[in-house]
Amino acid sequence: MGPGSFVESEENDLGVGKLVEFDGRSASIEYFVSPASNARKVLQVDIKSLSPVQLHAQSRVFCWDAARAVWRAARLLDGEPASNSGVDHYQVAFPNKQAALVPAFDMFLRWRHPVDDPTDWLASTITETPYWHERRARFIRFVTGHRSNFCGLSGLASSSIDLHRHQVAVVRRVLRDPVQRFLLADEVGLGKTIEAGIIIRQYFLDHPHDATALIVVPEHLVEQWRGELQDRFHLGDHLDDSIHVTASNKLSELKFRTEPGMLILDEAHQSARWAYSTQRWQRATYEVLEKLARKVPRVLLLSATPLLHNEDGFLAMLHLLDPQVHRIEDRERFHKLVASRQEIAEHLQSLQDDVAELFLEGTLDGIDQLAPEDSRLRSLVDSVRALAGEEEDNEQRISAIRTLRAHIGETYRIDRRMLRTRRESESVASDLPQRTGAVRVSHLCDARTTAAKLLDEWQERASFQVRSAGNPAFEEEIQRLFTQLVEAFLSHPFVLREHFTKRGRALDKGTRAAFDSEREWLSNAEELIASPLEHDARLDALLKVVAEQQARKHRAVIFIDEPRVADCVHTVLSARASGKVLRAPFAANTNTGAVAIICDRHAEEGLNLQGEKAVVVHYDLPLSPNRLEQRIGRLDRIGARGSVGSILLLSETRWEETWAACLQGAVGVFSNSVAPLQYVIEEQMRSLTAGLLHDGTAAIEQAAARMHDDEKGLQPELKRIRAQEALDSTDPAELEDGFSFDTLEEHDLKDDTVVEAMRAWAVEGLQFEDRPEREPKSFRYAYSHRDRGSNTLIPVMDLISSLDQAIEGSGRGGEWRTFKMTASRRFASRTHSPLLRVGHPFLDGLTKLARNDDRGIAWALWRSIPGYQADSVGDVFFRFDFLVEVDLDPALEFLQSSGEPTHALRRRSDEAFPPIFQTVWVDRDGEPVLSPGTRAQLEESYRQESRGGTDHNLNPERWEVVANMGLLSNWEDTCRAARKRAEALLTADVGLGQLTEDHAQRIESHAATVAARLSSRLAHLEEGSSREAEQRHMELENRLAAALARGIRQPRLRPDSVGAVFLSGQNPFQSR
Repeated sequence: MGPGSFVESEENDLGVGKLVEFDGRSASIEYFVSPASNARKVLQVDIKSLSPVQLHAQSRVFCWDAARAVWRAARLLDGEPASNSGVDHYQVAFPNKQAALVPAFDMFLRWRHPVDDPTDWLASTITETPYWHERRARFIRFVTGHRSNFCGLSGLASSSIDLHRHQVAVVRRVLRDPVQRFLLADEVGLGKTIEAGIIIRQYFLDHPHDATALIVVPEHLVEQWRGELQDRFHLGDHLDDSIHVTASNKLSELKFRTEPGMLILDEAHQSARWAYSTQRWQRATYEVLEKLARKVPRVLLLSATPLLHNEDGFLAMLHLLDPQVHRIEDRERFHKLVASRQEIAEHLQSLQDDVAELFLEGTLDGIDQLAPEDSRLRSLVDSVRALAGEEEDNEQRISAIRTLRAHIGETYRIDRRMLRTRRESESVASDLPQRTGAVRVSHLCDARTTAAKLLDEWQERASFQVRSAGNPAFEEEIQRLFTQLVEAFLSHPFVLREHFTKRGRALDKGTRAAFDSEREWLSNAEELIASPLEHDARLDALLKVVAEQQARKHRAVIFIDEPRVADCVHTVLSARASGKVLRAPFAANTNTGAVAIICDRHAEEGLNLQGEKAVVVHYDLPLSPNRLEQRIGRLDRIGARGSVGSILLLSETRWEETWAACLQGAVGVFSNSVAPLQYVIEEQMRSLTAGLLHDGTAAIEQAAARMHDDEKGLQPELKRIRAQEALDSTDPAELEDGFSFDTLEEHDLKDDTVVEAMRAWAVEGLQFEDRPEREPKSFRYAYSHRDRGSNTLIPVMDLISSLDQAIEGSGRGGEWRTFKMTASRRFASRTHSPLLRVGHPFLDGLTKLARNDDRGIAWALWRSIPGYQADSVGDVFFRFDFLVEVDLDPALEFLQSSGEPTHALRRRSDEAFPPIFQTVWVDRDGEPVLSPGTRAQLEESYRQESRGGTDHNLNPERWEVVANMGLLSNWEDTCRAARKRAEALLTADVGLGQLTEDHAQRIESHAATVAARLSSRLAHLEEGSSREAEQRHMELENRLAAALARGIRQPRLRPDSVGAVFLSGQNPFQSR
């Protein structure tokens, strides 16, 4: 490795340079910047960072032609020096298959950096065929448009998921914020895991070399999370390396080499409750989380738990997000804060889009009285009042109500970093299934009848003995025991028998009996219900249900409490049912064609079965409405649509029938989600189970009556909870801020657009092969570097450096293939296939190569048109393709000075003013081409064959002919003057000016609305850390908005490509 050697340095990503000189410590590397100006850049690097480079065939090189005193583009035919010409000569191919040997000192590889201005290349007559330009332009415009549609959210674009409005809104809200610390609080079944997965994927795309994430979840969800990250978000290679998924009860055992860059806490309310636990390991786990959350810059908490009745847990969660604002010791203050919001929350709940005038007036009066000092609120109330008498579907009336509602929500919400979408939201409800209630299927079962009689007998004897004892502690112990027996009975006679056996052993060891002769009684009871599991009469009823559902083309999702019972049912059903029967858990995509899925209690959380035409079959009814909610929630999830029905298998026993009646009537879990009531239901169940020992099934009936109560029952409590949730919820439509989900979805569904853009650049340009797979809508791309035949026109080193994550295999036989992929989002979501969108490693790698590649950025052609009258031999016209985007320099300067991250700003700028391409044509004098006829002649596609005229690409030989015709006098100055004139014309363009002004005003208008809301919130908050944090946020938002508006009004105009077209009635190349 001596002077002149081709080398690379680990200190930068500039690609291949030439070693100039070196000593024992450092080395000078010369990078070839551009043949247009013969520019070089010399950098000093550590000698240890250097490594020699083996060049590869298809590398694009520039060779100095001393005879013509010009640079010529070529490609290497072989990466090794030619064996018969000395060690410093390489075999290259110039355009039109001209081969030559070139000495290494006359051969250069351009550095790995985009061309700053292609005008210089055209001015130096270093151009490529328009064939390259047309294909590159189609690809680059597609990528830019795709980036615009997704507002820079490549993690969203490339995830194998369906798009849902509320999920996109939440992801946008998080990823456009410089501080990514949020509580994702969507209600159950709306896809919080999906939202988090998108955000994680985006983080790893933004920081490909140093991203690290720790995901803490309940133990039973570890495998589900790993599966989702691998299958839907394609992060499997990072698992157990830079992504760690760990159970929350094992967190304190983890040892960290460095703190992760992102912390995700699923079911965060469970761990948050440990903040106040008396158990040492639980408290220790919360303290670990607290320490991590303080150090980690990105924190996502996932929890659907309601705020009301869970104030302590909510405070502990918010403390993890911002320990200064939400102090863990402020429990009393937090309780008062929640209580003080109730009245405004209930007014807000009444403020619906279609509220009748009579009710609207009363609501407005109530709001007015609650906050008389809020001038912005009074103004918005007056605006709604002025429109109250209009028709309920009047757009102005609806808009005014929504603006008022958003203002109240922003002012009184617990924390702006809590993002909650409700199931009843208009933009969500249509994507959710409807619960259609439950159908009872009764059957006779001797074992359950006997077990019910034994349960009654034990209860009667124990109740009498306990009452007589007059010992409260003993009574409480027996109450807990009997609750367990009831739960066992409701599970299966087999489970009750096991409990009897366990109880008998405890008595043998000296435990106090519940009644006299209990041990003998238990021995007799065990014998009475000792029938084998496979002889269960309920199996016959189940088989009949499965057959009926199969006839209706519905799958039966069967929930069974006890795993051993589930195993037995699976065995019997597999033998007797006419179709495949699965036992959860099962591998992804293996449930196709199954007539039944059997789940035990471990599958009640974590299993997602939305999208299935199925019915929930409850083989048993646990003594927990919240568990039944979890069961139904496996199907009642976003994207399921249709309906979700339940079938209850019941024997004719008083215990089962009474409990089923309570669940159907008082609780209503089979008809509506009761997830928001989980804490209220837990309290009701504590009262119910306390009465079981003495009142038996009457305790269930009494609890049902309490839950039906008009003032203190479940429905009035649900109304209060809903009111609080409405105050903290985010309406996806209100979060769009000029962004259109409908437009995004419309563009995203155009699969052919993706395929056509890839075909233009990857297949027709770079000569990859596209290969369909057996599965419909699935394909690969293949890279070839054979000794004979056509080869892909990029070197192997670029393939490895830019496309390695997309490549499968090691290139045996001269070929590499990509992993399978699809352009169809629906197919990707169903099969978990990688989705070809911005963010996919193959598309991103090609984009990076295209932006660094000079092929297609500068082009020129001679177009001979019979009968064309030129001013001289030929008229020259210049085409400039400008990329117009926000000038981010003012905002970046501000953010970097404040220490805030910049990725969020780039996404926000893409939303504020999506990048666009603008084409400007000027003639030799810099005048715009206004004639439609001339524009049509100029914009026809490049064709080599005759079509009444001829197109000739201007290669170096043809440029000489043009020069000899006297058409290139002052050519460099002419090109640069045309460039300046084109930019001036674009800057003065009325249409572009109006477009930028509209977008800038939209930013300013939105900023003013946000500022007004924040001002009202500041006035509402007490002095302290919370108020200070909101003040800082308002200042940040105001300065960012001002910087973005300035950058939109004075956008950055960057020439992406430039071309020259000579129109002539002559063909000077007929003999060439």
